[in-house]
Order: sequence, then C-alpha cells, then structure tokens
Amino acid sequence: MKKPRLLRDIITIGVIVLIYLLIRGDGGLHDSSISIPLGLKAVFVIIMAVLLCYSLGRRVKKLLRLGQQVKHEHIPTSEADHPWLDSQSLSRWTAELEALGFVRLNDFTVHYLTEGVSNLQFFTRLMLHPVERCIASSINMFVPSANRFTSQEGITSCFEDGWDISTTRSKPNWVAYLINMPKENWSSHPNAAPKELFEIHLKQCRRFSSDMGLRNVTGATAEEYFAWQKKLEDPRREMLKKRPALVFFINWIMFLAFHPAKGGSAYAAALKKMRK
Repeated sequence: MKKPRLLRDIITIGVIVLIYLLIRGDGGLHDSSISIPLGLKAVFVIIMAVLLCYSLGRRVKKLLRLGQQVKHEHIPTSEADHPWLDSQSLSRWTAELEALGFVRLNDFTVHYLTEGVSNLQFFTRLMLHPVERCIASSINMFVPSANRFTSQEGITSCFEDGWDISTTRSKPNWVAYLINMPKENWSSHPNAAPKELFEIHLKQCRRFSSDMGLRNVTGATAEEYFAWQKKLEDPRREMLKKRPALVFFINWIMFLAFHPAKGGSAYAAALKKMRK
C-alpha cells in the first residue's frame, strides 16, 4: 500500500473514532467532565455524512473514468459467430424495422485495444432509415464468466452542433445516466414495440428540430455513426474529470431514488433561455 493512501486511511479512521468518542459525550473513559453541546454533535454528524458521501462519490467517479479509458474498435462480424445471441428476438427486431423502411447496414463486434477487458463479448446490428435519417441499433452483450446476456435496442438521430436524440426501449441504467453529456437527449420506453418506438422518436426529433432550428445530420453509413460516437469520447472524459465527486454521488442517489426515464439537461436549458 502506498504511503499517502495509508496515511489518509489512518487519518480517516482516527477522525471517525474521535467523532464517535466525542458524540458519546463521556470521552470513552466515562469521564463526565467532557460534555459536548447537542448542536456541536449535530455538526459532527453532518461533517461525517458529507465525508462519507464524498468518499462514495469518488469511488463512483473513479469507476466511470476507468470505463471511459478502455479503447476499442468495431469490426464486422456475422450472427453465426455469436452462438450466445438471442437470435429470435434479434430477427423479430430486424423484421419489424425493415417493415418500417429501415435497411441493414452491417453487424459488428467489439475488439478491445486495452488489455484485460477480453471477457466481454459484443454483437451490434445497425440499421438505417434512409428517409428519416436515423440509426436503429441492437447492442447485445455477453459475459461468459457470469453467463449473463443483456441487449439494448434504440434509435438515434444526430443534429448540428453536436446534439443527438436517442429513443430506447431498454431500461435506464445508472452508468449511462451518469456519463450522459448535456447535449445527448434520451428517453426510455421499455415496453414499446419497434413501430411505437419509431413514432416516438420521429415526434421527438421533429419537436427538437423545430425548437432549436437545427438540421438532422445523421450519416448514412456505420462508419459515420461510430465516428460520431468517438467524437464524444474526449469531451466525456473531460466532463468526468472535472465534475466534483459529490455531484456524482448526488446524481447516483437521484437515479436510484427516481429512475428517470429521460435525460439531456442542455435542451431544457436552451429552451428556457430562448423563451425569456
């Protein structure tokens, strides 16, 4: 263990023990001469709570930053190379989108350039609606060590000035919520069929374009879609670096308490500013 961390841990333990002894009011030695006012005890409790929240926030922040440091690339693949896939659900999702006018772009897997992350297996199917200019994705992940499979389906449109609209039928998760950039507008509709999801997405895109006066600039290829995502990586890392640990903790608790079904703070702020 490094000395600075050891010293920090010793100081932390010492502070906690000291606060405990002071709050007991008897010095821990049944010395009735030590008497701490109730108000001061409350201050000690508040300080202790803030330190605990800060510590948890730092851990959450560290975890998120580590995840964003993983480097990877998308390479073409085939469904047959991933026997763990739920092929029936994937085929149903694909067929329903094709009936709505979507065309398949390609299937991809993730090749990790960072060592130690090879335990995750991915399969992503991208589809394009050439008229409405939006990308539908089915992202499937398998963790062999835990024999756990998850899938996320959604539709995304990219707009000028770095804005995007994502409509998903996956349940929100706290990691995606905490790393969400202000201009990334998303909404979750877990029980929506592909047709309903598409209709919701188009409605949101048209309202956004009308409100903000921005054009849809979604690319027509998978490479353009991945390039758009990659362009957000550095700003996201910078945001995670600068955001205070307590903010991460507060947002984490807010997510656990309320499970928000939408996000994208900059859109609401921009509308409020324009209406003044």
